[in-house]
Amino acid sequence: MAYTLKGYSHFPFYLCKRLVSDLSAQGSTVIKGALMKAAYVPDQDDDVVFSDVSAYEITGDPTLDPEDEYPAGGMVFAGLGAGASVSVSGRVTKNDFDDAAEEDVSFGGYVLVIYDATPADPGDQVLIAFCDFGALKASNSGTYMIQLNAAGLFTITVPA
Repeated sequence: MAYTLKGYSHFPFYLCKRLVSDLSAQGSTVIKGALMKAAYVPDQDDDVVFSDVSAYEITGDPTLDPEDEYPAGGMVFAGLGAGASVSVSGRVTKNDFDDAAEEDVSFGGYVLVIYDATPADPGDQVLIAFCDFGALKASNSGTYMIQLNAAGLFTITVPA
């Protein structure tokens, strides 16, 4: 089943700001996907950094498995190094990452929040996008995969 990924309204500003200031650090970026509890209601305008939403992150689900198998902070996508790409075709810039997966796990979430986990302080970790699954999406002793659209995590089109 396909789900719609929606961007946070502030992200283009932070993207441009970061691109200018961190271009020399290319290859060190860490993008993560964190799963949220049912109580999380995404706010595209007021949710800005991971510390705004981290209280809603799942911590493992003992009803699925008594072990806490969920990686704190979420699952890692390939950063700007191997497995990731930034490409330009015409006036469209595409940023794509490898899918994130955890094998032989039992956990689930209601909302996926994708964010830049590069800074150590969650107050500096900018939110990129979210996907509300509409119901619990869980794995019980299987592979939990966050599969991104082949068109990329996001594209930026410069109008003619």
